[in-house]
This record gives sequence, structure tokens and C-alpha cells, in this order.
Amino acid sequence: MLGAVTMALVAGAVMAGSATPATASTSYAPVDTIHFAHPLNDSLVVDPAHQSVYLVDGSSNQVTVVDTSTGTVKATIPVGDSPQRIALDPVLDRAYVTNYGVDGFLGEGVDGSSVSVIDTSTNTVVDTIPGLSNPRGLAVDPTTHLVYVVNYWSQVMSVIDPAQSPATIAETGYLESRPWAVDVDPTTHRAYATTLYGGSLSTISGTATLDTLYGFGGPTQVTVDPETQRAYVANSGNISVVDISNDAAAITGTLAAGTQPSDVAIDPAAGLFYVTNYGDNTVSVIDKTSNAILATVPVGDHPTAVEVDRITHRAYVVNSDNTLSVIAPFASQDITFTSVPPTNATVGGSAVVTATGGGSGNTVTFSTTSPACTVSTGGQVDFNHAGQCVIAADQAGSSTYTAAPTATQDLAVALNATATTLSLPTGGVVFGQAATATVAVSGTHDGSVQFTLDGAPVGSPLALAADGTATSSNLVGSGLAVGSHPVGAVFTPTDSDTYAASSATPQALTVGKAATTSSVSIDPNAITATVTPTVPGAGDPTGNVDFYLAGTKIGSASLTSGTATLAHRVPNGADRAVSTIYAGDTSFTGSSASTARRDPVITAAVSSTKASRHGWYATSVTVTFTCHQTSAALTATCPAPVTLSRNAAGQSVTRTIIAADGGAATAVVTGINIDSVRPTARVTGVRAGATYFATGPVAGCRAADSLSGVTACTVTRTTRGHQVTYVATATDRAGNRSSTRLVARTTSVAISGASMSDGRYVVHRGRTYTVLVAAANRPTFIYATPSPGRPAGGGLLFKRIGKNRWALGVTFTQSMSNHAYWNIGTRVGSHTTVTTVHVVR
Repeated sequence: MLGAVTMALVAGAVMAGSATPATASTSYAPVDTIHFAHPLNDSLVVDPAHQSVYLVDGSSNQVTVVDTSTGTVKATIPVGDSPQRIALDPVLDRAYVTNYGVDGFLGEGVDGSSVSVIDTSTNTVVDTIPGLSNPRGLAVDPTTHLVYVVNYWSQVMSVIDPAQSPATIAETGYLESRPWAVDVDPTTHRAYATTLYGGSLSTISGTATLDTLYGFGGPTQVTVDPETQRAYVANSGNISVVDISNDAAAITGTLAAGTQPSDVAIDPAAGLFYVTNYGDNTVSVIDKTSNAILATVPVGDHPTAVEVDRITHRAYVVNSDNTLSVIAPFASQDITFTSVPPTNATVGGSAVVTATGGGSGNTVTFSTTSPACTVSTGGQVDFNHAGQCVIAADQAGSSTYTAAPTATQDLAVALNATATTLSLPTGGVVFGQAATATVAVSGTHDGSVQFTLDGAPVGSPLALAADGTATSSNLVGSGLAVGSHPVGAVFTPTDSDTYAASSATPQALTVGKAATTSSVSIDPNAITATVTPTVPGAGDPTGNVDFYLAGTKIGSASLTSGTATLAHRVPNGADRAVSTIYAGDTSFTGSSASTARRDPVITAAVSSTKASRHGWYATSVTVTFTCHQTSAALTATCPAPVTLSRNAAGQSVTRTIIAADGGAATAVVTGINIDSVRPTARVTGVRAGATYFATGPVAGCRAADSLSGVTACTVTRTTRGHQVTYVATATDRAGNRSSTRLVARTTSVAISGASMSDGRYVVHRGRTYTVLVAAANRPTFIYATPSPGRPAGGGLLFKRIGKNRWALGVTFTQSMSNHAYWNIGTRVGSHTTVTTVHVVR
């Protein structure tokens, strides 16, 4: 279970919310200096769980506790005689302090030599462990909870098991002259002890000395990095880098820092070393990957020890001038303008600029040095002169962010704008109908308007009336062809130095066919038909007129100036029915007329299986005709129903009936719009078959319809267990509806940053990932075990990152290479969820 233990240790330090690795956008600076009345020993520990820093005050035989949230002393804890150094077991809420004894630092003897045990949840001494020989340095293995103490006088190391009552002590063999410091690797459970006069570093497993490495000049502090299997030893004015991956340790180089480096602290989540430089009163911040010095931070006189709060990523430094320096990382921040520069900024006008800043949360303020404008700190801009108005935005820094670089936005102050609005007859006109366009100009009423039709000028420019309006001459003229014609208008101000010209948005003038009425008269030798445009239409219809006598066609004649004459003698002696039919032309609709007889009646009715919506039918449309005879029977049966099934707009049906006495009638149905094609719909924002953490995402709906157009597009989401079903439904203007379905899945446990294969998360050994849990109550982490075993032990608490959202950083270590698949557990209440991960290189 070595892999599970190591994961638990690293997870306790690398929790959700930790800082990102050091980059060029991060700076470091002291944010507090705490003063004390007595000298501080070269030892401290940081307890993030209780927001505490523990400092050894050897001259007063006490431990001072500083509140990291306020920077004030919140407790002093009496311990034994001449306390030296302190170590922390964060799992058991215990701190251990070595007490050198009454004989003092240089004396020989063991009177009072002991280890004080502090409960860090109450800041009280709960036990004192005797039986030591002038103890100096110590370290705690947070997984085995063993305490390693080096004895200055007896020159051995004591291994204490505080879980026994009373605590048991086992001793190693001789360590060389004057043991001084010790640290422990919680992954290998090996201790590494330095000797002040022996110039050595010993590797100890249990109580057995595996190796002793020489070549150090008075080593004082030793810091172990379990991730890289390196130890960092402060000695002779440098930091030696020692490879501890094997039984026999080896010096591989030195860590470049300042003058007389004295201690090293590691922030694994941020990927940083903090090195105290005793000789130049600074702390070096070093990138773990490249060993490059990122910053040199000034602190108090002769710094001797440093530790890092792995939650806040602040470094705490003990100085020889009775002070504690606090160093914090500062992230850079940027300002982004969210307002769009106005395109019509004019003198005398105003605007509002807005911008978002960085993570400090401080207000973004605005200023300007431009003569063209003034601006309030809140962003209210007033335009005073024509020219360029440059707005500057600034944001102050905070305890974790530097001040943002100034951002600028340019606003061009232009001439006073005018606006020209064009109006045309509502609904269009018919052929020959007079039509005019009207414009209304705002901004100024001094100037002229040039109207255009089909891109060509209509007459000369017209001066605006006092109310800022102008009306064009007749746009139709002698006859504008049936169809759509663009109409435009351009305003030119009289004072072009003050006001800008403007153009109206072009409007389409729609010209439809004009209706006609027909009449017929009989001469002794001819029949004359007259076709007349129906008001408001005007002009001369063209084409042929068909003449009928008693329902039988007797000839055709062309229209000239609205009249068509057929040379034909109607027999005397009997009533005769005479009728004419005009089929229409490109500008006029058809019509019919009869005389001497009453015309029959024909009416049309429109029906469909579905009612019209928004002027559109979703199914085929049937036009049925009802015919009524008057003075004579019809020459043919009433026209059969006409069914229109083609999807199109503006369809029409025309049918004419003729009576036996020559009477005729025509029924015309227009404006039939049919769209029977369903729209298309699809779900956006969700991938079919994908698995999402906690809840499925909010989906969007996208629809298209090529004819009548879309009126609605909605998405419904249905959740059943871990299956989430999305249904997108689109409806077009004709009432056609279509739906599409998409299915995704959710999970209550996810591993951020890991890929998935065959339904399992794939993680890399030696990397740290964030485990996410969706639960109402705080979950705990259960140690990994090779699959298919069930996870056990653990109990590490997750950190809240939102409502019902929890996170914990977990490292999958190199020691997990003996199995490909591991089961990790997350427990909420009494329920444990087991997640299988595939651990690869």
C-alpha cells in the first residue's frame, strides 16, 4: 500500500485552489513583518489546517503561535528547558519540540532533555517524552507518525513512537560528531541526519544506518523533496543537492541562491524553492524545474529558517533581528475594455466607457489627457472638441495581485450626425398608381435631399421644409414596371463643416398588377370591348380580347388605347348573349364582360386540413368553386377543385365560367402560401454520448427553415439516474414541427486533467490531478488499492469549491507502477464510490 500512503501525503498538500506553477507573470514581495520581544530559534512550522505558525523561543522556554490570517500572536505555549527545534504531524494535530536541557547548549548532560508534545487543535502541551541526550533537530513521518530526534551529546538518533503509552524510543548507532538536523522522506520512510562537526549526511532506515555521505562543511539544515528524491543541505555558504533515490546518497551539485544560504523550503504545488540567504538578508525564490532564480526578496537581518503554507502559498521567514517576515506571491492582472468606441461621437455629446480588470477585484478607474474630451473616474466621457479622445484605464493591486498595466481606448470625435429616414406607401402600389416618397431628417433642417429610383436620380435635389421633411415627385411617372424597385435618399447639409451628410436605408417600392374592368357594346356591324384600369391603377391595357356569342367564341381583337373591336353582325330577331374575356398582360389582371344577358356567378373557397398560421399553410390547399346560373345555363360544369401542393409563396388560382347566353364570370384567388417541409433542429452545447461532471450542461437549440421561417426552437432536458436526455423541438411559421434527441451521461466523481479510455480515467505516474466530487455533504478521500480491491483507510477531507462541489488534489506516484489499474474511493456519509483509474507512465 505504499502508493496509497504517498498519495494521501501529497494530496494533503496539493489541494484544489492551489496556485499555478510560477511563471513570468508572478512576482514575490514581503507583505508583513511581525516583531517579537525575544530572539527566535532557527526553526518554525506552518500548520495550514489551523492557520498557525509555530516559532521556537529558546530564551523564554516557550513556543509562540502566530495566526496566519491576522499576523498576530494568538498563543504562547510553555515547553521544556532550552527548546531547540519543532516539527509537525498534521494528520494527528501534533507538534513536537526538542528541549536541550538545563545544562545549556554547550554543556554536557541530560537533565531536562526531552520532547514536548503539543496538541495543535488546543495549543496545549499534552505530553513530555524524556530519555534523550541534549536533543537538537527533529522530524516527523506523517504516515507512520514516528518522530526522529538527533541527540547532540550522545551523537545518535532516537526514533520515538508517540502512539505507544508511554512513548517508546529506539536508537541508531553512532552518527558522527554532533548531530544537528534531520528530515524524513514520507514515501520511503527514510530519515536523513546531518552532523555539525562530522560534516556528514546519514541515510537511516528504521534504526539502521544505510549510508554516510561526507564532504559537507558544517551542515546545519536538511530538506527532503520526496517528489524528486533529492535532499538539500545548507552548509559552508551553499546548498548542496543530494540524490537520495538509492541507498547510497550522492552530491549532484549546488542550488544557486544568495550569500550564505541557510535553509530551504519547498512549495510543491507552485513548483518553487524558497532559500534564506543569511549573508545578504534576502530570500531567493527558485523555479524547481529550471533552478532559475525568479525573485530575490528582502527580509529581516540574517534569515535562518523558512517554511511555506501550502494552502496560501505564503512563505514565513525567521530572522535574527527577532522578526518573522511573510512573503506572498503576486499575480499579474490585465484590463480589458468592454465598451465599444462609439462611431458617432460628436462635439457636445457624451458616452460611457467600461472595462473589466484582473483578479484583485479593485475598481477600474478612468482618466484622460486629451483636449478632445474629459472623463470621470467612473467612465462618463464628455466630448469637447473634434479630434482623438484617448481614455486610460487603471486598476490598483492587492495582497495577491500587482497593479494592472494602463490600458487605453481611442474615441474619434466627429461632426454632428444627421439621420435620414425614408417612408414609402404601405403595402406598395399597383401599375399606374401615383406614389411619392417622404424623408424626415434629424440633426439639422438646413439642406437638400436627392431621391433615387432604381439607382437613378428622381428630379433635382429638394430643399427640406421647416419641419425637416421633403416629399418626392411622382415616382411611378408614366408607368413603372411591375416588380420591386429600390428607392433611396441622400441628405446634403448646407453647413457641411458642422453636420455630416446621411443616407436613408433604401426601401423597396413594390408595384403589382392593376385590376381591370371590362364592358361590351354591340353595333350593327361590330362588337366593341372596352378594358379600363381599376382605380388607383392607370394606363392602357394591352393584349387580345376574346369575343363570345351565346358561349361560342366568334373571334379576337387586339386592344388599342383600351378598346378592341370585332367586325361581326349579330343576327336580328332574337335575344343574343354577347361576352368578352380579357386575359390580362404584364401590367394588368384579366377581366370579363357581357351584355343582353345576366352574368353567371362563380365564388371560390380556400380550405386545408390544417388552419393557416401566420399566413402559411402546412398542408396542400384546395380551392373549390361554387357556380350559380342566372339567365342561362353554364356552357360547362363548374370548375373542378384545384389543389395546390407545391411549397411556395404567393400562389394564385383563376377560373372563368361562361353562360349559354354569353354571360361570363371570373374568380381569382391570390396570396396562397404553402410550406409543408418541417424545419430542422439540433441540440448545441452538448456532445452525444459524452460524460459530464455533476449535471449535464445547459443546451442550446438551433433551427433552420428555408421557406416560412422559424418561430420557436426549444430544448427540454430529462434526467434519469446518470442519463440526461435532451430534445430540441423547432416550429416554423406554418406550424410544422420537428424534434431531435441527444443522450449524454453525468458522473458524481471526476478527475480533472485526466483523459478517459474505455470508461476509465487515464492518469500518469508522478503527476497530480484534482479529484472532483458532487455531493451535499463534504466527502473524504479513501486510499487507493490495486483493482479489483476495495479502497480503505484515508479519510482526507475534500475542500469546498462551490455549492455541492468539492475538490482534492491527488498525486499518482511512481511507486504505483506495480499495477496498471487502481481503485480510489470517495466517501459521502456512509456511501463509498469506487473509481477505477488506469495508471500509465
